[in-house]
Amino acid sequence: MKPRIRNIITCLLVGFISPLQAEQAFTISDQTTNVRLRQEALQWTPETITIIKKADLKSTYRRDLEDIQGFTPGVIIDSLFGTPQGAAISVRGVGSSQTSKGFEPAVAVSIDGVYIGTHASQMPVLFDFEQIEIARGPQMTYRGMPNTGGSINITRSKPTGQYDADIRASFGDYDRREFDAVINFPIAERVAGKVAFSWKDEGGDYLRNTAINRGENSEDRFAISASLLWELNDLVTAHYTYDIEDDAGDTPGLLNISTESDLVCSNSIANGNDATCGSGPPARAIPQTGILERTAQNFSNKRRYKGDYHTLRIDLEWAGRTMTSITGLRKNDEETDQDLDATQVDFYSVSSEQDYEQFSQEFRLTEQYSEKLHYATGFYYLSSKYDLFQEEFFILNTLGNAGLGDAHGTLDVQFLTTETESTYFSTFAHVNYVLDDQWTVDIGSRVSIVEKDFNHSPSGVRINNTFTPSPVIISENKDWIEWTFSAGISYKVDEEAMIYFRFSEGFIPGGFNENAVSIESATPYGSETTDNWELGMKSEWFNDKLRLNMSYYKIDLDKKHEQFIASVAPGRLESVIDNVANLEINGFELEFEAVPIENLYLRGTYNHMEADYKSYMVPDLANPGAELSLKGLRPNRAPPDSVFLSALYSFDFASGIVNVYAGYKYSNDYQTNPNIRLAKVNNYTTSDFSIDYVWRDWTFRLFSQNVIDNRYLQNVVNVTDADIVPIVQGATNASRLVRFAEYNRPRYTGLEVIYTPDLSNLFN
Repeated sequence: MKPRIRNIITCLLVGFISPLQAEQAFTISDQTTNVRLRQEALQWTPETITIIKKADLKSTYRRDLEDIQGFTPGVIIDSLFGTPQGAAISVRGVGSSQTSKGFEPAVAVSIDGVYIGTHASQMPVLFDFEQIEIARGPQMTYRGMPNTGGSINITRSKPTGQYDADIRASFGDYDRREFDAVINFPIAERVAGKVAFSWKDEGGDYLRNTAINRGENSEDRFAISASLLWELNDLVTAHYTYDIEDDAGDTPGLLNISTESDLVCSNSIANGNDATCGSGPPARAIPQTGILERTAQNFSNKRRYKGDYHTLRIDLEWAGRTMTSITGLRKNDEETDQDLDATQVDFYSVSSEQDYEQFSQEFRLTEQYSEKLHYATGFYYLSSKYDLFQEEFFILNTLGNAGLGDAHGTLDVQFLTTETESTYFSTFAHVNYVLDDQWTVDIGSRVSIVEKDFNHSPSGVRINNTFTPSPVIISENKDWIEWTFSAGISYKVDEEAMIYFRFSEGFIPGGFNENAVSIESATPYGSETTDNWELGMKSEWFNDKLRLNMSYYKIDLDKKHEQFIASVAPGRLESVIDNVANLEINGFELEFEAVPIENLYLRGTYNHMEADYKSYMVPDLANPGAELSLKGLRPNRAPPDSVFLSALYSFDFASGIVNVYAGYKYSNDYQTNPNIRLAKVNNYTTSDFSIDYVWRDWTFRLFSQNVIDNRYLQNVVNVTDADIVPIVQGATNASRLVRFAEYNRPRYTGLEVIYTPDLSNLFN
């Protein structure tokens, strides 16, 4: 064979074989957690905690919390319509989805130790962060924030004190463009700085408005963060972060899935026009436009959300003790327009202005008192204030014409004002004691005091620019005192396995109905409480090639808040909120990591859950004085089975590395509103895919989310007259006005470029 031909063949063989030579060697993650207020190995912590590191997210395209829910068994994260960056989060069937800022979330989300006290802003961009800890089960004796389902703790990266940068840009379907950057730099000796920037713009044309020929669901959001880390000396460290964000996108477009029994349809039919009625049988939930990609809304769907946040953390270490102070100040201003009838007729639309302020202070002392004993103690304080001014257009005239309310002109507007102030104070202690080389026990308790002041004026009327306040002024005050307890015991079988048993309690405080239309429907409701029992095992196999963790859990959720229609006086039906339900949840979950070969990383979760109402009693409107049992309904966001599997494969190619990622997620049916049969996310499967080429400081990624373009309902809402007006003359039932829904995003495909240059010699 001639030398030239032999050299050509050799080069071709080398080019063919080189992809089989793994450049990136994966290992089972060696993670630590601070959930129990001390740094410890995650695998030997007797809690069900999942940690997602920055490297996990950088392995494929993921933007926010909704993109990571498969990583953790039993966790569902849906976007929440009408709420900027809003999230409806459920952990093991315990969750909440209220858009009102008067409700505390069932799952506590915090950023750098500062609790986010409303469902808004719980879907932050996941770019500048170090890790995410998702703890299942109540965390009341460690963390100050009230919760019944668990906690999600997001920790952002600290200033490194070096010149470095992490820059990401992407674009894809529907004119979606994103840009993020984190830049670190030294300032002085022991002082380091960091600036982070995030921007997103999207046309949203996957949902087209046929009524006024515009695209809906556009997004225009930017956020800036500046951080300063000051190591005063070897004992004291101070870390301050200032954030601002501005969201000027659309309020998500809604689809009208009303049927002939809804007033929005019956009015149209009576006028010889059925254009506002759904085109299919009720069980199919087909919108009146006939397809999911079209809406017909004629009112503004604009919103504006501005956030201004301060975080200060100070750590002092001396003589084996650590004192930590975390101070947070969050201010949000929000303006929202929404066409709630989701049709081209003037039936029911809303505009609202909301201001929210929150101040929190956490102080704790931890110490490894001896080789066997570790303790943590401290207090937590949270105060918040929430103001709402809301205007409801067209509905007074609609109800008057239907004989369901007083007569009003077409342009008469109903308005309400609400102001709620809350203070929350708690003190806690938690002790961990090592009995011997195998047995460890811990016990903790927290006492919490909550006070809320509620001032509410419903059903005022505006005619042009003349405001006539409601004659009803509601002013209420309520205190709650809650004691929560946790205890656990663990047994270390050997160097690769541990079993544990835990019991923990949690609560979220009661409150007031901000949509109350009279004094009777404004009666305060009590706290929700949970008891959580758990038996778990953590293990590693085959010389750390496989990590397998399993747990069985049982949860009693008592005094659950539910909204329902009740007769508050003869001939008066109103929408009220009260503690009328109890849930029992039993489940089994599994999560694993595996590295069968050094350049292949596998990860997966499985959750099986049986969630049932033990009791759910509401007034029987057809039989005054009697009650109706709804215990046969399915609780929210509690699918019987859910599965997640992912694979990441890496190989050499030319002078770089190729990473191929594939993810698969399956879930059984689950309800997003137990009282509405159509409010069901049907049995569904989604898949994600990406392929990267990493060359020097650059990563080029082609990705696709929801590859099979699976579409499903995320939110379904029934609006009745009892939600809006105080009196329905001689009524024995509430009249349904309109039913609307929101659907999930379609398939999204795009290109992402990541640049991480080495700037260490930039100024040398």
